[in-house]
Amino acid sequence: FAKKRYEVGLSPYADVLDAEAKVKEAEFKVTNYKYTAEIAKANVFTLINYDIAKIDEFEFLPVEEEKLEVKELADCIKIGLIKRPELKAKEKEILAQKEKIKSVKGEFYPSVDIFSSYYKYENLPETDEEFIAGIRITFPIFLGFSRFAKLGKERAFLEQKNFEKISTELNIKQEIFTNYKNWQTAKENYETALAWLKSVEEDYRIIRKKYENGLASIVDVTTVLAKLSQARAQVAVSKYNWIYAYYSLQKSLGLIPEIEK
Repeated sequence: FAKKRYEVGLSPYADVLDAEAKVKEAEFKVTNYKYTAEIAKANVFTLINYDIAKIDEFEFLPVEEEKLEVKELADCIKIGLIKRPELKAKEKEILAQKEKIKSVKGEFYPSVDIFSSYYKYENLPETDEEFIAGIRITFPIFLGFSRFAKLGKERAFLEQKNFEKISTELNIKQEIFTNYKNWQTAKENYETALAWLKSVEEDYRIIRKKYENGLASIVDVTTVLAKLSQARAQVAVSKYNWIYAYYSLQKSLGLIPEIEK
């Protein structure tokens, strides 16, 4: 624009030089914004364990925004408490410890065994049969208070396991809550970036028209152009941040979403 206006005598040469400098500055910013978006994309790849060396082979954008929606916070917490493997492991440890306590308690009481046997003798002059059945009662030997100490020790382990389970539940809830709020924030930031881009695009359309009619300077044009580049990059970065927040939340729910090309 500046060169055209200079050629017809509508702009001084200083405007041309200033315009060229502004364009170079805008190009520099565009490069920065471009790689900022690439870094955000790489962060998503790292989170979902996708081969970062293949980053150029996969394009997230555009992504249907409906695919990035999640359930309500309360539902997410319920899913996490069911799906998270570390919580399942704690529950299994508690069940195993309860069985161990039952086994120790069994050492305090007599054990009763019912047995039976049947024999048939055919090598005798006459075939003979024999059936034996009975009950065997075994009384435990008194070993002082060692069994009580053993039982107390196992109960203490059970209390510890229950505490670990509760602590794990609280940590999971806190993690899900944090990631849910991060997802909400990223979503709102993306929506804000879209609105800003739309606004800057309109500003650029207006300022370009004004400049063509001699109602705006080249500085005005290049300033808006730089903002336009920034807004476009911000939309890309915000979208990647939203995707990252989505997968972070899914991971905290105990889910591992797969990427399909």
